[in-house]
Amino acid sequence: MACKQTFIIVWEEPFVHLSKEVILVKVAVSVVFAHDLSFKQQIPVTVRCCFIVLLLHLTGKVSLQDSPDKFECVVGDSVTLPCLYENKQSNVFWRHNVRRNVLNIINGQPSLQKQDTIFQNRAESFPSEYVNGNYSITLKNLELIHAGNYTCFIQESNEEKKLQLYVKEKPEEPAQRQRNSSMETQSRKIMTFLTALLGFTLHFI
Repeated sequence: MACKQTFIIVWEEPFVHLSKEVILVKVAVSVVFAHDLSFKQQIPVTVRCCFIVLLLHLTGKVSLQDSPDKFECVVGDSVTLPCLYENKQSNVFWRHNVRRNVLNIINGQPSLQKQDTIFQNRAESFPSEYVNGNYSITLKNLELIHAGNYTCFIQESNEEKKLQLYVKEKPEEPAQRQRNSSMETQSRKIMTFLTALLGFTLHFI
């Protein structure tokens, strides 16, 4: 089962401080998502989204997170948490809920020293991609304890990327639900029989 991912777009500057060009972009975005249904129906959703993304990149006044920052998974899933930077970095530190050591990259090499036990044999990175600024990690066989906030911290530039991971119990298989239901039905029948038998026995005592 694939994890669900959420994208968000963040305006970096207050509206009052933006240039005329950026204000026009905001107005255009508002028009694209206007409440005029007849107008919206003439423009497919995909086209509207692409139009907005293009405008955002052209202005350079907004921060478009190229990677999802929220993930929804179930127990047993694997998920890749993205951490991408333009330049190659030497030291990168992944942390879970601030204090847990997920994985370190020291002098351009992955390091598992002092790795928290809940991530042993579960967390891995992509050393061949470090040169491209890709410091993403993959977490395998997720458990409920792996849910929480993750931080990818870049030491040289003192930057960090925050991501949030949600992990839910795995839904029961239809066959398992049917088996459980059948067992409950049998249990009720047995209890009904024993109750009747006990009442019948007490009647003759």
